[in-house]
Amino acid sequence: FVKLGDLAEGQIRSLIEDAAAGRSHDKDAGKIGAAYRAFMDEARIEQLDAKPLAPYLAAIRAEKTKADVVALMGTAPKGAQSSIFGVGISADDKAPDRYVVSLGTAGSGLPDRDYSLKADLADKKAAYQAYVAKMLGMIDWPDPAINAKAVVDFETQLAEARWARAEMRNPDKLYNPMSPADLVAYAPGFDFRAFLANAGLGDVTRVIVGTNTAFPKYAKIFDVTPLDTLKAWQAFHLVNGASGTLSKRFVDANFDFYGKTISGQSENEPRWKRAVGFVNGMVR
Repeated sequence: FVKLGDLAEGQIRSLIEDAAAGRSHDKDAGKIGAAYRAFMDEARIEQLDAKPLAPYLAAIRAEKTKADVVALMGTAPKGAQSSIFGVGISADDKAPDRYVVSLGTAGSGLPDRDYSLKADLADKKAAYQAYVAKMLGMIDWPDPAINAKAVVDFETQLAEARWARAEMRNPDKLYNPMSPADLVAYAPGFDFRAFLANAGLGDVTRVIVGTNTAFPKYAKIFDVTPLDTLKAWQAFHLVNGASGTLSKRFVDANFDFYGKTISGQSENEPRWKRAVGFVNGMVR
């Protein structure tokens, strides 16, 4: 299977490079080629450094209230921002002839809740906090070390509220239909109607709530967390999510943590492999 994957990846590379060189007549060749050339243009990427993040960071810095945070989190499904709740649209498990909006818990930069909670993974959690501080410092966020600790403490509270993997193996337990108004009443402290509206889903009258008992806990944690911590959390997840497309210092910092510390990789993939993955993920 590894050999087949390598073969397919090489074939996809050839198709993408043909598009980038103008040798393809596919209707999407222009988009595919432009995306690949942009990712491979290291000189331009180094020149820009963190500048592409500027408008997104400005939106975070402009937040004055928790309502502003909810509104910006609502844009996460269609943009670069992040949210403590995930949104998905798929076929309804119990009525597959229609689509449904699903909500789930999110919010951590670690692979699993165990990294936040288990003592034998404390070294990984400490490395994560150092990584958060480094990334915040690289975007000139104030007091990066202090804010990194606040971010990790916030994520630890979310991890305590989140379901374990074993609890999520029963699909019936994950199927909890609610109206947005019911969800607001069930989990006060987070305005789900405003969240959905900013996700372009303001007209939705029914959502499937996944790990439902975690939602009131999440909403309460959000409600009592200082605004500055929420903004630092947003800033970190913005740069963390974009790091693979930014300059080398961001790519290296991300790989040092996720590649080396978490996964035990000795070196990053060649740029062309990352470019193929980028195009596959972005151009649909």
